[in-house]
Amino acid sequence: MPQILVIADDFTGAAEIGGIAHCFGLSVRVVNEFFKAQGNKEQTIIIDTNSRRLPPLKAFKRIKTVLADVDLSSFDLIYKKVDSVIRGPIESEIKAVISVAGFNTAIIMPANPSRGRTINNGKYFIDGIPISETDFLLDPEYPRTSDEVVNLIVDATEDLYVGDPVAVDVRNKIIVPDVRNSDSFRSVIKLFSGEKYLPAGGADFFRSLLQNQLELLESRNNSYNHPGGKRYFIIGSKSNQSNLTISYLVNSGFSGFYLPERSLDSETIFSEWLKQIRHAILNKKKVFIARPEIHISNPQSTNVIIKLLARAAHELISNCSPDDEIFIEGGETASTIIRNLDNTNLGINEVIADGVVKLEIEHKGIYLIVKPGSYRWSKNIINTIKHDF
Repeated sequence: MPQILVIADDFTGAAEIGGIAHCFGLSVRVVNEFFKAQGNKEQTIIIDTNSRRLPPLKAFKRIKTVLADVDLSSFDLIYKKVDSVIRGPIESEIKAVISVAGFNTAIIMPANPSRGRTINNGKYFIDGIPISETDFLLDPEYPRTSDEVVNLIVDATEDLYVGDPVAVDVRNKIIVPDVRNSDSFRSVIKLFSGEKYLPAGGADFFRSLLQNQLELLESRNNSYNHPGGKRYFIIGSKSNQSNLTISYLVNSGFSGFYLPERSLDSETIFSEWLKQIRHAILNKKKVFIARPEIHISNPQSTNVIIKLLARAAHELISNCSPDDEIFIEGGETASTIIRNLDNTNLGINEVIADGVVKLEIEHKGIYLIVKPGSYRWSKNIINTIKHDF
């Protein structure tokens, strides 16, 4: 079986790619930027560098540091996972991988046609709607105010080319072709067959590489087996989809605990809020924890919110019992929560749906189910929750 290395900039992206590799029968290990390669036995290593919100130069340096002690020659495929709507210091991270691995060309195909996300004539669409007219316009850190891919990549330079790879000398270029459908991936893979380049992008491109370059077949199906414990939710995203999740949970009898805005500046208020959550759990209530109800876009406040949600998650996990499940929406929220765990050895237990992965905290029997904030929960999750009431 092939050896694969994936560098992802957030945890839900890492978990999503790990889920795909799992479905293709590969053994998977999802790790953070402090990963050491010695003694690793898994066929697929996915590193969450937690770098999406870093300035470009810091992101570049972090990627180089992460890869410095990794023998890249031992991998059959190196893949740079990027956000499907190309948020973050995309070009800087790709240049860092290129500089370490010796590539001189990178192909970025971030869009996921399987989810209605496409690039047509250099413009980004979601279900046929220009991205600037969707919920992503209100992203607190990377508002998608333009439909042009070249404007969406915040650290774009003259090395970036958006268009047909056939129409340009690809050497020393970072190329973003159109992604109209799944045939777009196959065409690029065929075009670059035998060439040394860095593939970068989303879940659909990675799946196509496994199928069409490594010639693997999917051998595991998506599933969801509820072990019988309680379910809790942590909503770190403010996407419209996360708002729909909250509405559903409220209507399904969950008690909601929104992080008080004043707790961002007051440890006393935050501690009192944690006590309320603890009391609800001990009284066997169904609980969800969420960001402040008001929209906060200040980056410094966002950092504080994520850290406080991670502390709340630690409180929640410490009061959980074996077979309990914690559902987490939001990549950076999930990443921060997992970094705060006493035991970060996580294995993939199940792939519930594309982008929705169930991981087990070793020796605790507690499960984390993570997904990007903009993705929907699968119908089998929703249906099983309905049966709880």
